[in-house]
Parts: sequence; C-alpha cells; structure tokens
Amino acid sequence: MREMLDKLKNKKIIFVLIIIFLIIAVIIVVALGLDVKNEFKEETKSENQSTKEEKKETSIDATKEYYCPEGFTLSGTVCNSTIETVAVKTYDCDEGIPIVTTGECSTYVDEYIEPIWYCMGTLPSMSEFQISSYCSEKGYPRNLLGCPTGYYPNYQNNKCWRLAEKRVPAKVNYLCPDDYKVDGDKCKKTTSVNASYRLKCPDGYNRSGTKCIKK
Repeated sequence: MREMLDKLKNKKIIFVLIIIFLIIAVIIVVALGLDVKNEFKEETKSENQSTKEEKKETSIDATKEYYCPEGFTLSGTVCNSTIETVAVKTYDCDEGIPIVTTGECSTYVDEYIEPIWYCMGTLPSMSEFQISSYCSEKGYPRNLLGCPTGYYPNYQNNKCWRLAEKRVPAKVNYLCPDDYKVDGDKCKKTTSVNASYRLKCPDGYNRSGTKCIKK
C-alpha cells in the first residue's frame, strides 16, 4: 500500500513539473514572438522610410529658364528693347539776342580805348608823338579830345567809346520725338515686357508637369 502511495506521489510531482515546463516554454515562445514581431515592424518601418527618402531624392522641382523675343535683352525676368535715333540739334540765345548761323549769339558791349589829345594846328593823320611834339613846341594846350575812326568821345570818363559786337556760344538743345528720352546727342526709347520661360530638368531627369523625375 505504501509503495502505491509513493508511486502516485511521484507521478503527481512529474505531472506538475511537466506543467511548469510547458508554461515556461509557452512564455519563452511568446516572448520570442514579440521580439520577432517588433524587429519585423522596425525593419518594415526602416524600409518604408528609405523608400520615401529614395522617392523624395528622385523627384525635384523643375527650374524656370527665361528667354526673350528677338531684339530684346533679358534682365532678370524682364525683356528690354532700346531704339536709338539721332536727336535734332538746336541753338538758343537769351531773350532779345539774335542768333547767327555758326551757333553763336550776337550781342553788343561797350568798348573803350584811350583818346588822342589834340591841340590847335594838329591833324588827325598825325601820330601821338608828332602831336605831342608839335603842341609842346608851339605851347598850345592839348584840350581837344580826338578818337580813332569808329570811336566817339566820351567826356564823362575822357575815353573813346564804341558799341562793339560780341559773339558768345549759343545754348545747345537736343529735341527728341514723343516717348523718347534725350541721352547726350541721342534719342532713346526703351520697351519692356515680361520674359517667357520654359521648364527645364537636369541631365538624367524627365519632366513631369512641374517636377523632374529621375530616370
């Protein structure tokens, strides 16, 4: 009887040990399965991120290449065209002063020179030295004012006076048609329009809309 009890007791112990082993085995399998699942998720996430980065790197924005019509010059995003012609040259003088054909203004100024002092018995044809010698020899006072031809006596300052012509350069003006601006002796007119553009991709890319896709 005792032996039977011992046998039953041993069987129970073995059964309990088997149950404990199975529980431990299940726990280990579950833990390993979680690790494998998490590792798979991390790998999948990394692969997806790499794929996105690759897609991002292989798709870039197309660049704009600006160009102008013939006869225009590109400046940034604007096309400029300049037309140039010779300006009409004119001359102007101050009000009341006539202009001469050489581009000069004709005006008049007072001109004075020293007079010749005569005495009784002298002649206009005589030189200053002859007059001075004659007047001194005769003892005649030199009290008659004489002037060269074209000059007139000015008794206010005891000089000979005449109205002399003086020519000064005329003011130069340049005339241009409407819508033109004067630039030195030229007339210039600038027309500006917005530049056109075409989309361009670097070598190794194909354009798709506004994007460049790597081949």
